[in-house]
Amino acid sequence: MRLEVVNPLHDDSWNDLVLTHGEATVFHSREWAEILWDSYGFPAHYGIVRDGGRLTALLAVMQVSSRLTGCRGVSLPFSDECAPLLSGSVTVEDLLGPVVGLGRSLGWQYLEIRSATPRSGGSSVSSSFISHEVEMGAGEDGLYRALKPGHRRNIAGAKLRGVSVQVLDTWAAVEGYYLLHCQTRRRHGLPPQPVGFFRALHRRAIGPGRGVVVLATSGGRCVSGAVFLRFGATAVYKFGASDPACRDLRPGYLVMWEALRHLRSTGVRKVSLGRTDPDQAGLLRFKRGWGAHEANLSYSRINLTGTRRLIAAKGRGLRLLAPVFRRLPIQILQRIGAAVYPHIA
Repeated sequence: MRLEVVNPLHDDSWNDLVLTHGEATVFHSREWAEILWDSYGFPAHYGIVRDGGRLTALLAVMQVSSRLTGCRGVSLPFSDECAPLLSGSVTVEDLLGPVVGLGRSLGWQYLEIRSATPRSGGSSVSSSFISHEVEMGAGEDGLYRALKPGHRRNIAGAKLRGVSVQVLDTWAAVEGYYLLHCQTRRRHGLPPQPVGFFRALHRRAIGPGRGVVVLATSGGRCVSGAVFLRFGATAVYKFGASDPACRDLRPGYLVMWEALRHLRSTGVRKVSLGRTDPDQAGLLRFKRGWGAHEANLSYSRINLTGTRRLIAAKGRGLRLLAPVFRRLPIQILQRIGAAVYPHIA
């Protein structure tokens, strides 16, 4: 076995190679690496094993260097789940050995793997979530029958109340969604991701046809939206936001349903609904209602420093500031997000 450490940004045939592995998702794609590089400047160190023109194994890692939160390897930053891709006799340990050695030489404090893949002996759980995945193979009628009755009622109710949905790929649509996104993040007591990140999403993925923005309007007003990214026959529900003043319209249910219908019509057969914190009861109910397969998702860390002390969970400080963030103007929160997100990947 020969493991190479490569940068997918330097390989025009990267996506073709990755798609030879049946478990690849958008988070393994060149576009996602470009988005993270364009937005935050994270260097890529992807460990791969090839067999001729086929991908045998992949561990996608980027280096996050911060004066505030330290230097580490993450697989991958701002990615709900990025499992090592394995086949044949290659094991997780086969991939980890050379990458851990590289990390030590680069001064990483730890390596974090964001997937449900069985952990190596030297790792410990750093975070736990719940993941959901919708299989699209049953046809549209079967997909609809799999929905919880309450979800079907909310879809029908949104239509009766005049909510309309469009599936778009324009920058104007991304801007429309981003406004809702900023409002939702403030309501949750969090700064939004930088607008530059959404520009990169559009430039690298949505505009070229590897993603869509789904917007719901009522009375000419945007009331709900979602962003989906796709790669091969898989797609990921990356972001969602709604106007709380229009909650009674149930627009988010129609957005998700029309998105699933559209993605299925374009050849997508599996949609990840992303990760959810176990204590987010409302979001869990929403995701469970789509007939999704539910699984536990744990992130694991391998300590590379030889000491017991690691920097505390990076999101904890933001949660403590939530009451303050809820009172700030969106423009101020956008500046905070642009300053903070490169440090908390």
